[in-house]
Amino acid sequence: MSGLHQRTRSIAIWLCFAVCVGARADQLDDLIVAQMSQHRITGLSLAVIEGGRIVREKGFGFADKGRRIPVEPATLFQAGSISKSVAAVGALWLVEQGRLSLDADVNSELHSWKAPENSYTKT
Repeated sequence: MSGLHQRTRSIAIWLCFAVCVGARADQLDDLIVAQMSQHRITGLSLAVIEGGRIVREKGFGFADKGRRIPVEPATLFQAGSISKSVAAVGALWLVEQGRLSLDADVNSELHSWKAPENSYTKT
């Protein structure tokens, strides 16, 4: 894992923890700023979603450090590795709904391609 991905994963874990334990907005802001400094993250955008609605959104740091352009809630970023966690949450939601099984053969659910046989697909 690259250093950037490790830093991104680390701050994402801290943010999830802070949101899950119900940190107040100012405590969350302080945590984000501290983690950004520690992991040398130039800028990030945060959205807190509760009940399917965005309840808080804020930009931190700079979208362009050299030109001092601040990150705003609407600043666009490359999705990068966050898509993996979003996919995992979606898959677990389907499991919760009884529409997907984590123990089933993945190839029984795939239609446009199949996972090649390997040590992980053997039952």
